[in-house]
Amino acid sequence: MGCIEGISRILKICLVLCMLVLAFVSPPDIMKVSAGNTVTVTFDPDGNVSLDVWPATYDFGTIYANSSKATTGTYFTLANNGSVNGMFTDALITSGAAAMTLYDGVCIDAGNNYYSINASGTISNQTFLHTSDSRDFDDNLAKGGTKTFGLTLYISNLTTNLTQRTVTITLTAATS
Repeated sequence: MGCIEGISRILKICLVLCMLVLAFVSPPDIMKVSAGNTVTVTFDPDGNVSLDVWPATYDFGTIYANSSKATTGTYFTLANNGSVNGMFTDALITSGAAAMTLYDGVCIDAGNNYYSINASGTISNQTFLHTSDSRDFDDNLAKGGTKTFGLTLYISNLTTNLTQRTVTITLTAATS
């Protein structure tokens, strides 16, 4: 039995050596580690507020004292280009007609050298625009949505011969 025990012992040593070599040369799948990949996630909890108005200008041409002129009620388009669903828009006259006073209402019989501008159309609030406070122009315009509006310009009696005037209306948008 001495010879069989010797062979058995040699085989056991060879088997242990083979297992050790295999363990270091080719580790099992459990021990393999990947370099890994990453996923970057971005989000904006508030959304992006963006509006557009077109066309950007309108020329009323000649308008006489004690009269008014209007665009059609659908001449201008207001669009919500942002990612918020529910944009609120305000309007403010940011530069007025020099040598004239803005009036809050129909100014034809208000006195001398007045003008007023009224906005109307599919916007939520038909309103006379003002220079000292923003007027609520439209409420809750859906993402990708549009509304149309027109402007009416009123001129009162004039005491002087005035040259062409330019008025700038600024629209601002925000979430509720």
